[in-house]
Amino acid sequence: MFGFFKRKKHAPFSPEVQLLWAEVEKFRIRYRGNGASDEKAFDTIEHEIFRRLTTQGTFATDLILKSGWSAADATSMMIAEYVPVRADAQRPRHPQ
Repeated sequence: MFGFFKRKKHAPFSPEVQLLWAEVEKFRIRYRGNGASDEKAFDTIEHEIFRRLTTQGTFATDLILKSGWSAADATSMMIAEYVPVRADAQRPRHPQ
């Protein structure tokens, strides 16, 4: 009607962005059900990753094609940037 409700057409995402986003979704499915706080945290991480992939035009291409990362490894690396590492997580746990 008067063009008020027309959606803006955006450029389609590159295959590299699509690969990374598919891996993010697989990661979400794999770790679903770990509690509401974990899911809320992952929602935030997912939003930040999507923002990065859509605003930094060549980020996904540079990561996958130029650096040689697999999509799964690149996704794990991006998620790991947002997850704090506990000091005791590096030490093996011994049964007592």
